[in-house]
Amino acid sequence: MAGHSADSLLAWMQGSTRLRGWDAIVAIDGKAVNDLLAQTYKTGVGQGLAQPVPDGSITIPDTNISHYFSGLMLGPPALSFENSSLERASVAWRMSALSGMHTVVENNQGHDSILKMFSYDPSGNAGLRLDTQLTSLKSALAVDLTLSENVELDFSGSSPAEQREAGKFVQAWLLDPENRQRVFTLGVFGDPGNPLLNVRRIDARTQLENAEGGDGRGALLLFTTLEHGATGGFPDDAADFRYLIPNDTGADYSATAVFSSHALHRAALGHAVMQAMQGPEFDFIAPPEKPLGRMVAKAGTLEVASETYKTADFEFESRALSIPAVSTQKSLTIDFDYSQAMQSWSFPVSVDFQYRALGSTEWQPRNEVFNVDLEYEFHLVPGDSGDQVMQGHFYVPYDHDQEASAIEGRLGDLPDQEQRQINGFVAHTVKHSLTKSLSRTLQAQGYESVLSHFDLGDGQVVGHALLVMGEQHVATD
Repeated sequence: MAGHSADSLLAWMQGSTRLRGWDAIVAIDGKAVNDLLAQTYKTGVGQGLAQPVPDGSITIPDTNISHYFSGLMLGPPALSFENSSLERASVAWRMSALSGMHTVVENNQGHDSILKMFSYDPSGNAGLRLDTQLTSLKSALAVDLTLSENVELDFSGSSPAEQREAGKFVQAWLLDPENRQRVFTLGVFGDPGNPLLNVRRIDARTQLENAEGGDGRGALLLFTTLEHGATGGFPDDAADFRYLIPNDTGADYSATAVFSSHALHRAALGHAVMQAMQGPEFDFIAPPEKPLGRMVAKAGTLEVASETYKTADFEFESRALSIPAVSTQKSLTIDFDYSQAMQSWSFPVSVDFQYRALGSTEWQPRNEVFNVDLEYEFHLVPGDSGDQVMQGHFYVPYDHDQEASAIEGRLGDLPDQEQRQINGFVAHTVKHSLTKSLSRTLQAQGYESVLSHFDLGDGQVVGHALLVMGEQHVATD
């Protein structure tokens, strides 16, 4: 089937955001979900968790027909993509009748006579249809069958009224607190190792692969809000919203994860800065109904190691020092936009160092206070090679070059050229410590951990997936 190859999906994302305000959309192949649910069900059977529907009977209103059920055992819930809609929160499910007896009895003037008898088995066509919303429990997605609507038991030769009444009978069992299978976890986003990538909310929808019909194959879509993110809107049925799982021959994709550029910038730089500091604490500031706009340090230190440094005329040595993240000038701050993140930090610092002219053996010790102003920009861009989806660029803005200067009067006894080289040494010492720390902590592709830590069913994880970044229009909006 043409229309949703990986290349065509990436081309569709060019020039326009497709996330509608979400941090991420994860599309999982419906067959993969159902296969894993079936495996989980088998595990539950082996552990003795499977329970039959209690024996009972119903009478069809305005008739003399009754239905008796005994030993009715339902199979695992499976996603059904009949009438799938991105506008509707309810998800359609089907549960097969695996075993049990079903007897249809007519009462005629006080005398019962059997009209039909059914013996259900796994190869039969009988099954339960229902609609229910998936429930978000922060990073977990749960199915609560007690919220089921439009419950119908479909069996051979049944009328709509019979299907509805039989459905009510089974629904009573779904509501019974004794039913150990009425609520189950469909999937859980585990700890990705980055608090800014933690999943805070999941909204689920289903999507049919071929809206014109076909084999009924579809995908479960998880519209995802990450920590400090905002909840977006849903596309309507008339929207240009493509089926997200590629169908490239031989690729066998089972999922696609599409990430917001904003989410990836804050997850990359925000987390890197937190890891680079000792004892970090931040205030997280977000505009109403918008994702995280700013992080401002309220505790923490940057540990600066001793440094050696040479300029055109001098050799320098400094002692280790600690720089508080909180400053009377400007505390360590990270600002986030959809296409970049910016770090700014201004502070006074006392530096204990010594220096000597090149070729000289006489060191001059000094302890001076400097004003340091650090500004950096961070951008995620497409990688240069096929195996590297994203690259991060971290650099000083072109219009920012005065990064360290001695407090007025502190180096007044020295020539201007010597002052400039001392200022350059201090700037290098602080910058080198910060950038070296960030080089160990900054990850441009941390988003991969989100999908790799999503467990479906019995600890199973999603297989072959396409990872895409949005608002950058490459394979991750």
